[in-house]
Amino acid sequence: MKRVLSPRPRVNFRLLVISAIVLFSAFSVVRSVVHRRGGLIIRTIRAEPGVLEISRQLEVLAIRREQVVFAPGSGRVTLLIKEGQRVPAGTTVVEIKDESREQEIGPRLSEARENIRRFDLEAMEALHQLDEAITDLDNKLVHAPKDKRKAWQQEKEQLLKEREKQRRASAQQRQQLMSQVEEYLALWGEVVHHVNAPAAGVVRYEMDGLEGILTPQTALQLSRAEVGGLRPAREVRRNDELIKEGAPLFKLIDNYALFLLGYLEPESMDYRVGQRLRFRLPGIKEELVGRVEGLGPQGDLQGVLFRIERYLPAFDMLRQLRVEVIAARFQGTILPRKVLRMRGQQVGVYVRTVDGPAFQSVTVLGEKDGLVCVEGLPRGSRVISGGLWLREGIRAPSRE
Repeated sequence: MKRVLSPRPRVNFRLLVISAIVLFSAFSVVRSVVHRRGGLIIRTIRAEPGVLEISRQLEVLAIRREQVVFAPGSGRVTLLIKEGQRVPAGTTVVEIKDESREQEIGPRLSEARENIRRFDLEAMEALHQLDEAITDLDNKLVHAPKDKRKAWQQEKEQLLKEREKQRRASAQQRQQLMSQVEEYLALWGEVVHHVNAPAAGVVRYEMDGLEGILTPQTALQLSRAEVGGLRPAREVRRNDELIKEGAPLFKLIDNYALFLLGYLEPESMDYRVGQRLRFRLPGIKEELVGRVEGLGPQGDLQGVLFRIERYLPAFDMLRQLRVEVIAARFQGTILPRKVLRMRGQQVGVYVRTVDGPAFQSVTVLGEKDGLVCVEGLPRGSRVISGGLWLREGIRAPSRE
């Protein structure tokens, strides 16, 4: 029995050509719509003005120009100046009274002063009596008869000599008594110590023991490990407390500049000496202007010393804090960095227009964390941020 084969299907070339033409036309229409209208596969960002800050958060130590004054002797403290007050050099800030010496010297000094007081009263009374006698003789001599005038005149001269003699004796005796008082006053100087400000500054009675270690002159010589090993020893002076010789009494702060010491990895160190910066400090509403005062030697971490040029009373007791350091601030249009493209030597972006996507050159002002601030884009422009058009051109190189 013979097997019957089915006839081979005939290829309809005409239908294939027509189908290809239809598909190509459809693709051209879709491509034209995409190019001219953006379509659904193009994503855009509206260009709006904004601000881009180049800043970082940094843990720092606050450092001041300050001088600690120590007790010259033991005793009970009397604080004479209100805390936070600025005083000129030479102002008596604290008195220290040695109570045991006071009990020994005080009564003797009081007795010596009382002796002078009694002596002055007695001497004045004696001189007063002589003055009255001389005045009485003067009155008699005015109307004295001739036979008595000579005798009364001699008596008056005798009284005048007596008065002068008594004045000299009183002065000599009083000098002896005053010598005794001065002797006790010299001893009293050991009882009460007047502690004066060696320089002008703001008086603070609270200290942490780091004032002599953390100074603007020596801060950059300290490594991060050395700074981390510092342990504050807090001392607070209070009125009427007993202290020992050599104990810290108060400190004087030169309230014209605050210094901040921070540390960064050397590869992250993008500061230079003299660079102008702005700072945000916790609890301070306004930004403060400052500069880079110095850079430390490179190591695992490199120190940087900032100087804030305006001093506020709140800085007096700062030691460790977190600040925001602002290196630059740019105003323009903020965009994702990924939308930048190069066309020749020009940096720009693709924007959506009524005639389709177009290249718009821009100037990059600054960049940070994947964002750029540019100028040259009209406000409201639709910047293409995704889609086929971003495949054209070359990505702009990073400025970071």
